Amino acid sequence: MKKLFTLLPLACISIVVKAQSNFNEGFVIGYGNGFCHDRGVGCIKPLSPLAPIPAIGESINSYQDGYNRGFQQGLNAQKSNSTWQAYQTSKPKFIEDKMYNPYGNVDNVIKLALALKESKGRALELLEKEDYQAAADIMFCRLKGFS
Repeated sequence: MKKLFTLLPLACISIVVKAQSNFNEGFVIGYGNGFCHDRGVGCIKPLSPLAPIPAIGESINSYQDGYNRGFQQGLNAQKSNSTWQAYQTSKPKFIEDKMYNPYGNVDNVIKLALALKESKGRALELLEKEDYQAAADIMFCRLKGFS
């Protein structure tokens, strides 16, 4: 009985895995190849739509019939998406600012360095006195005039 319950799920899984017909497999491959036909090396194949039901004269077991149908639909999708463009990044903008150009005014740099040195000294004194909240306030506050 244990063997039956072990083999039954394995059999069901193998049936589900092989449930895709040759027509469907050919359609998926053909769609991607048709979409990327004459597009060059960098073409990324899109996800293919669901394979259609084979037409009269096409066999569900024929890989070639599915491939041909998929290739044709891929070509049609490529033509309809001819204006489609791949992801493009935006153009960079240079921002003229103190943050990106801190040496534009040397006086401000010197004032900022002195203020940071002074606040560091005050914060260390407060830490020695175990006044942690005041030290944190100094460390995290914005320096007026330099923001």
